[in-house]
Amino acid sequence: MFTANRNKGKNKLIGGIVMPENQLIVVEEQKNLFRRAFNNLSSNNFKSIMINVKRHQLIRYFRMYQNISNIPDEKKRDEINKKYERAYSNYMTGLDTFVTTVIYPKVQTNKAKYDEIKLIEEYLQINNLKETDLMEYKYKRQRFLIEKDFFNVLKSKNLEFVRSYKEFFVYKMDSIYKTILRTYSIKLMEKDKQDGIYDEMFKELEEYIIEVLPYKIEINDANEYKNIIEEYKKLERFKYEVELKDKVKYIEKNMLLLAISRDLFTYSLPLIVAEQCYIKLLKE
Repeated sequence: MFTANRNKGKNKLIGGIVMPENQLIVVEEQKNLFRRAFNNLSSNNFKSIMINVKRHQLIRYFRMYQNISNIPDEKKRDEINKKYERAYSNYMTGLDTFVTTVIYPKVQTNKAKYDEIKLIEEYLQINNLKETDLMEYKYKRQRFLIEKDFFNVLKSKNLEFVRSYKEFFVYKMDSIYKTILRTYSIKLMEKDKQDGIYDEMFKELEEYIIEVLPYKIEINDANEYKNIIEEYKKLERFKYEVELKDKVKYIEKNMLLLAISRDLFTYSLPLIVAEQCYIKLLKE
């Protein structure tokens, strides 16, 4: 997601956050696999052209949707909302079709590259959620597709479009992560479903802070996130050095994640659920 060199000790400014250069390398290497697998979208074939059309239609209607509150006519608001939802659905279908009809057959016929194989493995892992949690599957599938296509958008020379897509990306990721966290919060209320949910919740919080928060700060007023940035800097100390073997650092890192999440996900992570998480960490 970020471009980084291998010079240790240097810092880079991302979305108002100073991030150590060598730490960005880890994120870059993890994401390079999926970027290469989705590079085919940039080729001049019919499927990539259609996805590009659907992507631009989506952003066009998203811009209109952003200003929907300024339209007094209820009928027009409803029409814009429907157009945006339809464009989003078409976009998701296009990306999903690319994975299942272009990349997946290559894996089945042993013609796929390593990065394509890893992409399909992640896709199938998400697909398995259909059997256990349809809601979680629905939103994690959307997140998977949007994140992977985001790499291609960032390579675009159309800076205005890139910025518009970043706004869509942050808006949609906010919605998706909030829904997933809300689902986990409900599960934590049910004692028979608590196993593993705490770890999944902390994983989701960390992914959001690493993958989405820098862009959220970039496209908004950084002063609005002043307190979060301070907590984020503290989190940087733990992000890539924490291992399960070091239980103290693991707990401290999760305490910071909870502190940041209380500002970012006030309603998706209710106080009673946050308290449960704090109590679990204190017991540990």
